[in-house]
Amino acid sequence: MPVLMQHNDHGGEGPPLLIFHGLFGSARNWTSIAKELTDCAHVYTFDFRNHGDSPHTDSHTIQDLGDDILYWIAEHKIQEPILLGHSMGGMAVAATALGHPEDIRAAIIVDIAPRHYAPHHQKEFAALKMDVSGYASRGAIDAAMQNIHPDAMVRQFLQMNLERTDGTYEWKINVPVLEAAVMGAGIGDSIPEEGVFEGATLFITGGDSDYVQAEDHTLIMRYFPRADIKTIIGAGHWMHYTHANAFAQIVRRFIAGLD
Repeated sequence: MPVLMQHNDHGGEGPPLLIFHGLFGSARNWTSIAKELTDCAHVYTFDFRNHGDSPHTDSHTIQDLGDDILYWIAEHKIQEPILLGHSMGGMAVAATALGHPEDIRAAIIVDIAPRHYAPHHQKEFAALKMDVSGYASRGAIDAAMQNIHPDAMVRQFLQMNLERTDGTYEWKINVPVLEAAVMGAGIGDSIPEEGVFEGATLFITGGDSDYVQAEDHTLIMRYFPRADIKTIIGAGHWMHYTHANAFAQIVRRFIAGLD
């Protein structure tokens, strides 16, 4: 059953652009990019189910996320939206475009290919299963988390899910459900085998990321025959953060080309 996602309306001039985050993320991760793109689109950012301020559920599949996207579009009577999704969000956008092409004007899929990805987030889930309720500060949490995950950038990203209520820290995301979904089936379980999206599509990949391989390009073109694949040299998986200007410019040019 679909849920109504929490969203932020950033305003802007142009077609509706709906931005969806990746695993462990939230709408907050996309605030800066959203503001950058208001010169070419009316931008909305979202918290997926089991993330941020959206409802927690017992199920978390790509099909669930796609159903939530379509439900929000219908509830808000959005016409011809452009969907932008990063990683898990990109997989949800791909599934939505392939399964319901009549509801989507264009798709922007960031650093993910339309295929199955085996579970590979063991350290992240181990860090998120820390009991943070007894810590007095974020610094103390980070120091303890170093023993589980050595990557400071990943730790900072995960810690954006911390919430402090009445002096006590807790995780906002639904860790048990996400772990069961992602570490069980992996990601990419709901890509329609026979689907094709004939609309305009942009894939943005990171030159230093291993999420999209050269052999994935054939698969991308099979599902998205009009796809334009752009690579940001030197960028990793979080290119919208590390290479924000280049990322925004690529998106801006794609949207301008839709007219």
